Amino acid sequence: MAREHLPPRRENLTQKFKIHAPDERGRNPTLYVTVGLKSDGTPGEIKIVLSKTGFTERAYMDALSYSLSIGMQNGVKLEDFVEQFLWVKFPPCGPVSGYDHIKSCTSPLDLAFRWLGIEFCQMWDLAVVVPPKEERS
Repeated sequence: MAREHLPPRRENLTQKFKIHAPDERGRNPTLYVTVGLKSDGTPGEIKIVLSKTGFTERAYMDALSYSLSIGMQNGVKLEDFVEQFLWVKFPPCGPVSGYDHIKSCTSPLDLAFRWLGIEFCQMWDLAVVVPPKEERS
């Protein structure tokens, strides 16, 4: 299967989360997950950004984002990535705000992939608060 490149101009969706786990300066990190959409509305690239972190953490998130995007453009299903990155544990972790269906995370990756699973794979078993079936997108 040949790699499916996304067009230069495309729709995207960004979700902002606040992880309520203060660092040594008392700041709560913010996680941004941006999904670039293919013409059919399915995810074709993912960018994960964790604010208020150091260069190393940002570099790891960038490398992971590129790897995920290349994998998805080469036919790897988003569900496969979601299953691999759920429950990964490292700080910052704890209570979360910014999305009604997730209330806590074990790491920023757990949070990002929990959201991706709910929003794009209809994996409602990952949600803490599940809306009625008629309200699910």
